[in-house]
Amino acid sequence: MTTATANRPLTSSGKEYHINAGRGDLPHYVLLPGDPDRCVTIAEDAWDGPYEIISTKRGNKIIRGKFHGVDISACATGMGTPSATIILSELMTVGCDTLVRVGTCGSIRRGIHAGDLVIMEGAVRDYDGVTHLYAPQDFKAVADSEITNALISSGEKLGLSLGKNLHVGNSCSTTDYYIGQGRPWGDEGSMTPHMIEQMNRRFKEVTDKTDALIFEMEASAIYTLASLHGVRVGGICLVVADRCENKFLSTEEIHDGEKLMGKVACGAVELLYKHDSNIK
Repeated sequence: MTTATANRPLTSSGKEYHINAGRGDLPHYVLLPGDPDRCVTIAEDAWDGPYEIISTKRGNKIIRGKFHGVDISACATGMGTPSATIILSELMTVGCDTLVRVGTCGSIRRGIHAGDLVIMEGAVRDYDGVTHLYAPQDFKAVADSEITNALISSGEKLGLSLGKNLHVGNSCSTTDYYIGQGRPWGDEGSMTPHMIEQMNRRFKEVTDKTDALIFEMEASAIYTLASLHGVRVGGICLVVADRCENKFLSTEEIHDGEKLMGKVACGAVELLYKHDSNIK
């Protein structure tokens, strides 16, 4: 068993320190919600039956089960690129090599409405606060085309229509949910002139100077690290906030949307599994 060091933290049983899992504990195919509750929502709605809880350490729930007979796992990454970077690094170390983010987001383009799903082909890295440590500025955070195509096919099989309630494009990943996404912080009296200036600048800069369709908080880190490691990665997000129309889904609508997104992601994993099996 590998001995833990300060440079290589491990649990006393030799498992990865933050996810509390080792090789053989998790399958190749892993869904990556930020919210640990979304792991359970997807599993209870879409998976074949009971699931196994692998870890709940630090709130980053990891579960394992079956979808149409395919061995699948869901692992919460937490909020933001710093947490996602830690979790993803350890998942790849234990052999997970097909990773699908299943997140929530806010749309910043007209025609993409609350309740729609957005498949992320890539992610803008400029505002994530982390990936500059791992890759140069010109490195592209992009999804694997096999996963993107599988998500599109799965969504269409479930009755979604490209350009209507299913969209494909880039996200903008940020380290902050409020000012960092051009959103007010606290009540009106809490906003300082500096905050207001930064808030307005951020929203205008992203909408004017990038092709991002949505704001979210993890994809750039997940895509960058997976690409550097040579594993397949992709992602899909439920639009919970329409920033153009200033609309936000109800709790019930979010829950229903997460179920649909989960079905799309699991269906994509099944397609990838069949493809991989034919290659073997």
